[in-house]
Amino acid sequence: MNGFRLQSRVRFKRRTARHCFVPFCSSSSRHNPTLSFHSFPSDSVLRAQWVAKIHRGNFTQSKHARVCGRHFLPGDFAVTAEGQTKLHKGAVPVLFQWNHYKRPEPRSVRSPAPAVADHDYCWTQSVALGADELVTENDVLQHTIRELEVQLVQLQNQNRSHVSIRPLAGVSDEEVRFYTRFSSFKHFEVFWRLVEPDVKTKMERITGAETTLLPVDELLLFLMFLSLGLPPRDLAERFGVPGAAARRIIETWAHFLYTVLGSNRLWVPPEVVRAHLPAEFSAFPDTQAVLSYVSVSCRAPLPDTAELPDASRLKALVGVAPHGAVTFVSQLYAASTSDRWIFKHCGVARLLGPDVAIMADEGFLADAPCKVYRPAMSSKAYVERSLRWVRENRLFSGDAPLPVCLSVHELFSVACFLLNYQRGLLGTS
Repeated sequence: MNGFRLQSRVRFKRRTARHCFVPFCSSSSRHNPTLSFHSFPSDSVLRAQWVAKIHRGNFTQSKHARVCGRHFLPGDFAVTAEGQTKLHKGAVPVLFQWNHYKRPEPRSVRSPAPAVADHDYCWTQSVALGADELVTENDVLQHTIRELEVQLVQLQNQNRSHVSIRPLAGVSDEEVRFYTRFSSFKHFEVFWRLVEPDVKTKMERITGAETTLLPVDELLLFLMFLSLGLPPRDLAERFGVPGAAARRIIETWAHFLYTVLGSNRLWVPPEVVRAHLPAEFSAFPDTQAVLSYVSVSCRAPLPDTAELPDASRLKALVGVAPHGAVTFVSQLYAASTSDRWIFKHCGVARLLGPDVAIMADEGFLADAPCKVYRPAMSSKAYVERSLRWVRENRLFSGDAPLPVCLSVHELFSVACFLLNYQRGLLGTS
């Protein structure tokens, strides 16, 4: 009885059809008896490559999972002495529907047509399969060529349009100054070495400013925005980054330089000022700074208002040491704000005292809590001459539009702070 049951099981046992595990592939051994199906390799590294190629991120190991032979290259197969089709060691599936290639189904072998007197064709299974393999290999090569052509065009565009700091090392000082306002590439290198440690430890990036640019190239992007007044969209094209990322980079570096450079002591000690006193100030040896109001134009909203004029006229109180270093920069105010109110609220009065002497124009700071020199030479002209590099920045010429998201005060302060490094650490050429 047991023998009869065993024979019955063997007699009615059916072979389970195999199905391809690749998405969008409907191959089945039931309908394609000549198609080979291959289980996942036991090697973990090779199995991970298979899983990545077939886009099955949630794959769990199963002994029933198979990949059909349509997804492998013709050279990946080997036929054993028993006539079984196996894969070469290290073979990986590469042909899928989503990469615009679908391997054609093997041609069914037809019985040769009856021979006729004037023809003698030799039609065999090996000839049909060989033709299929040639067609498949040709399609794969054509697809590879198209991909390489696209990559070549992308690389050519990158090499043609992207800007970086490296080419500036070999250009003239005039070109370096045009793009960065630094008097030479050596001055730029010295400044970069000063701020580089803080870039790594103190810079707080605004969300969206993460790019593949080097930090020194991001600094170049910011300096070109400041000196040339180029819009972020233009800079994004030049540096090969998204337009939104270029704006975030400018915001990040404006706030970073305002914080780092502004935290350094700008009000120079008297002994340092006397050590670098120019000959023009020999009659005023105790002068600590020359103070004057400076006007700038910028296409940006006026402070504390919602107006957005074509060109906003702003002004600030700026202090310059006798040797040319910027030692004080107030906040920017609307041009209609009175000079007395700005002097009272900008914070410079706290730096002055009976033992401090300043230089100013006639009728300026009548109630200043310090000694005030009013020589024949105009202090405003001296400060304007010292700040001419700031005026060379097209961003403050009224011609270049300023994104509303940026702080005019931070940008103007950074432009003034940078003068102490662009012309030399002590303001000398």
